[in-house]
Order: sequence, then structure tokens, then C-alpha cells
Amino acid sequence: MSRQSDSSIVHAEIQHELLSLEALLLSRCYLYELFHKSLGGEPSAQLLSILASQASVDVVDEYAYADETMAKLKTFLRMMEAKIDDERYFENIASEYARLFEGPADLPAYPWEAPYISHEATVFQKSTLAVRDEYRACNLQVKRFRRVPDDHIAIMCAFMAHRAQAALDAFREGRLNVVREQLVGQYRFVRDHMNTWLPEYAELASSSGSAHLYPQLVKGLEAFTWLDEAFAVEMLAWLEDSVEENLIGAVGSSGQKPPSFEMVEKALVQLRNLELSGLEDNELIAVA
Repeated sequence: MSRQSDSSIVHAEIQHELLSLEALLLSRCYLYELFHKSLGGEPSAQLLSILASQASVDVVDEYAYADETMAKLKTFLRMMEAKIDDERYFENIASEYARLFEGPADLPAYPWEAPYISHEATVFQKSTLAVRDEYRACNLQVKRFRRVPDDHIAIMCAFMAHRAQAALDAFREGRLNVVREQLVGQYRFVRDHMNTWLPEYAELASSSGSAHLYPQLVKGLEAFTWLDEAFAVEMLAWLEDSVEENLIGAVGSSGQKPPSFEMVEKALVQLRNLELSGLEDNELIAVA
């Protein structure tokens, strides 16, 4: 085999690896945005359509091979397509959302971090302020500042969606030092403020009396954040090796994207433009 052939094989392998990493970075953006919208506002027909879309199924499938819960979520989303026009199903979902996130009765599973850390059923605790500081470090704050708890699960997902996009943008531009910086911060946030309480939250949501949509989503989020923490560690290790191998130039031109990228990108735009009743309570805004 000639040196030119060897070089072509190595180049093709590098391009494949870069595209695989880019696909996962894009999938993170999509899933965090999907969980932000799904757990942050009242359900709508458009939301259900996005959840049951091929884009959502394909993105969850990126993780299904590694985790049984994600595989179950993929199957669940695929089956939703046959139900989204069922008026009774929508009523059940709306009722479930109200019971899990709005009340007026006591919520069976608090969607905030603080009660799980302090074991006190109150909001705006020390851990809440720690989350607020994380947002401020990225020039973000809760839209309804000081009126809603900063550590609501949907707001945390919005924060991670924002940072995941920053990591993806930096990767596409070949700014690997920025990717590293972003992933270190994201790894710590998921480790310290999500994976500390999501298992208990998911368990309470799953045993809350119904499972039309939201217990499945919360369980899926729990599985995804554990996988995402592991991904960050692996990606950081790859970044160390890539600097040594001088792949910075290659990252910026990782080759022609497969059609699946465009499908997910379009669905992500739909998600970001999706307006839901009540979502204004669980959004972040930029601050100077």
C-alpha cells in the first residue's frame, strides 16, 4: 500500500471521528433543549409533534445503545406518533403536567434541586444561589429573577442547552481550547447540580400515579445526564490527544455533513422557536 493510500485512510478515519463527535455535540444541544421545553411549559400539539418526530427518535437513538432507559424512551417517543391526535391522550398529558409541576395540591416530586440537597421542602436555598452563580458566570439569569427558583430542572436544561451550543460552535470553528473550557464547566454543573438529585426526582415522578408522558421524560433526562457526564470526560480526553496530534485544522473542516445533521438542525430551530404557556417562568435571559 502506498504512502498516499495510507494517508487517505488516516484522513478518512479522522473525518469519520470528527463527524461522530460533532453529531454527539449536536445531539446534546437538541436533547437539553427538548427537555427544557418539555418540562418547562404546558404541553401543546406542536410540542407533542416534535417529541414524536423522527429527529427526536434519531437523537435519542444516539444514546439507546448505551443505556436501557434511553432505549425505552426511544420506543416510547416512536409510539407517541399514533397518539398525538387523540384528544383524551392530550387531556391526560395536560392533567399530568399540572399535577407534577403546578398543583394546587402538593407536588408529588419537587422539580427543584434545593429540597433534595437540604431535605427541606423550601425553595431559594443555598444550593439555589450556587446555581444562580453558575448562570451569572455565563452572563445569564432567570427571566423572572427572584420570583422563580433558579434551580428548576427546566431552567437547568436551558442553561445546559445554551452551553452545549457554545461547545458545538467552538468545535466547528476549531477552537478546541474553548471546547475544553466549555466542557469542563458543563461536566461540573451536571455532576454537582443535576446528577446529585435527578435519580430521586425521577423515582418520585415515576411513582406519582400516572405515566402518560412526564415520568418517562424525567427518567430519560436522568439517564441522559449520566451519559452526558461520561461523554464530557471522554471528550476532554480526546481533546488532550487532539492537541498533541495537531487536529485543530481538521476540526474546522470535518467534511460533508450527512442528511441527518440538517434534519436535527431544523428540528432544533423549531424547538427554540416553540412557545408554550408557562415557559416564561423557566427561561434564561442574557445580562450585561
